[in-house]
Amino acid sequence: MIIVINTQSYSTAYTSFIIQSFAELAIKEKQYQFIFWLTEPTSIEIPSNCSVEIIKQIPTNTLRQKYWYNYKIPSLLKKCKATHYFNLAGIICSRTSIHQYLFLVLPVHENANILPLHLQNYYGNKAAEHLNKAKQIITFSPQEKSKIDIYFPPIANKTSFLPLAASNTFTTLFWEQQEELKIKYTNGNSYFLACYPSITKDEFTTLLKAFTQFKQWQKSSMHLVIYSSSIPYQIQDLLNSYKYKADVKLMKHLPQQDYAAILASAYGFIYPDTQCHLPLPLLEAMQCQVPVIIHQTLKPILTDTCAYANFSDIKSIAEQLILLYKDEVYRNSLIQMGFNFCNTYHSSGNALILTEFIENT
Repeated sequence: MIIVINTQSYSTAYTSFIIQSFAELAIKEKQYQFIFWLTEPTSIEIPSNCSVEIIKQIPTNTLRQKYWYNYKIPSLLKKCKATHYFNLAGIICSRTSIHQYLFLVLPVHENANILPLHLQNYYGNKAAEHLNKAKQIITFSPQEKSKIDIYFPPIANKTSFLPLAASNTFTTLFWEQQEELKIKYTNGNSYFLACYPSITKDEFTTLLKAFTQFKQWQKSSMHLVIYSSSIPYQIQDLLNSYKYKADVKLMKHLPQQDYAAILASAYGFIYPDTQCHLPLPLLEAMQCQVPVIIHQTLKPILTDTCAYANFSDIKSIAEQLILLYKDEVYRNSLIQMGFNFCNTYHSSGNALILTEFIENT
């Protein structure tokens, strides 16, 4: 069998989890060949029966998307003699007979359609008809599967979920290790780590203004580290004119082990993305025993495991930074509840689940 895993997606929240899951499967199933289609290189170690091909991002124009998925991808699959095709973007290729498995990430907000906007635009009013062509629909949470069962009964019988979990790379560090890392990156000072999948100028400005309010209240050396896969050039220009620029550091494209160490040494973790029911970066922070500040729309799902803010509101963000710093009891409670929460998510059986998908064809 030759299994292609296309990690092209509208969100990078689950990319590393997918790569890690299939890498673990490849170790167990050495008779299979795995081909990862990635939009950028990965730091995750993959076995010898795996190969990597770098491909472009998903086209932004719907017409080009249809060409890409219905003509270009079938041609690439044929060229590599693929027998199974997994697609993280949730888009079916209509012009191929290869078994297709779609990962479907549903939006947090309830609505009549339940599909994210990009899939609504792509499928129109025939989403269920197209999705039904897949061999299997895979979600990352029971809540998402329940939504599909309710809104798309025709595909309910072929929908399942792959339990989400953080890699074992994400773990706590000894105090001495944390201090060494702080000396390396933030002159020995504590820091908040803000992770944005792709930070915009407006998001950056709002975050800096909130950090300014925190610094004016705290009057100390706390730093802010911003990690993003895409940092526009104008953001560096904005930072150069910022009052506390010496206390802000931009980072991107770190090896997973390095990012995990930076996360585990953070005083708090800021994650504003709301595209997913349970973003993987949250579980990674919780597993590292770092308290999390997340968007308030996720509160019904994550309850009291996180602090919540409106990320378009400067004051709302600043208040959570201040509360996390001044109330040690509150911070410790978030750490403990978050750690307990993430321990309920484990991927020990995911290789078996993926094997069943592949072999039951």
